[in-house]
Amino acid sequence: MERLTVKEYARRNRMSVYEVIRKLRRGELSGETVEEKDGRVHYVHVKENDNADEEKMSCPDRETVPEDMAQIVAELASLRREIARLKEVVARCCEKEYSAGQAD
Repeated sequence: MERLTVKEYARRNRMSVYEVIRKLRRGELSGETVEEKDGRVHYVHVKENDNADEEKMSCPDRETVPEDMAQIVAELASLRREIARLKEVVARCCEKEYSAGQAD
């Protein structure tokens, strides 16, 4: 079991120090407070295999990324076509209003 300071644990897990201390107080994390010459220092107890699970969760599967990218590209192309169509509609609408104002 590894022993990390609150600041180091927060950095490794991309959390704020406040969140780590709150989890320690609630009992969601195991830890201890040690009196040292500089004052009280809070430590978090970390199991060795906990880090491996977090790394697996944070890394997306390489096989799903291309499928997701293809969906995103298709949706982007669809949105671009819709924007072009709406621009044409607005342009025609503005031309009609302008020509109607000239006729009066």
